[in-house]
Amino acid sequence: MVKIDRTDVERVAVSSVAALAVSAACMFAALAPAKAAAEARPMSAATWQHRVESRLDNVHERSNVAQPTGSVAVSQVAVQLSPDGKIIDAAIARSSGDRAIDRRAVNVARALRYPAMPAGFRTGSTMVRMTLYFGPDAAGQLARDVKKHEGMIQLAAM
Repeated sequence: MVKIDRTDVERVAVSSVAALAVSAACMFAALAPAKAAAEARPMSAATWQHRVESRLDNVHERSNVAQPTGSVAVSQVAVQLSPDGKIIDAAIARSSGDRAIDRRAVNVARALRYPAMPAGFRTGSTMVRMTLYFGPDAAGQLARDVKKHEGMIQLAAM
């Protein structure tokens, strides 16, 4: 007959926990280089644009400005970015005609966390023009502009 006492149970428990810890460390060691390689690989301009627009939607929704019913204010912000996505400068490129809305547009552009610039835009700073829409029909105006091929984000190497 096998006799198991408390120290035997503790040894098995400690061994099991150690085995789990080693397994987890091995998994993280195997996954970390793959994740780093994926992050280091420059993304396409279209993917970069999509990520920035998604982030812009999240920030912009929380900062919308009241506009009279049926009206839309449109501001265009020029943002100068370093190759790693850090903001160098942000200013109004085309005014909405309302200083408060223009200030809000610049604040929205500055509040974004930009990803590293896409392939082809990593040699120097890049100028990004963003068109921001404020008001109850902002989504409708954006949809009309996108239909005319005027997207929210435009990239230009400097």
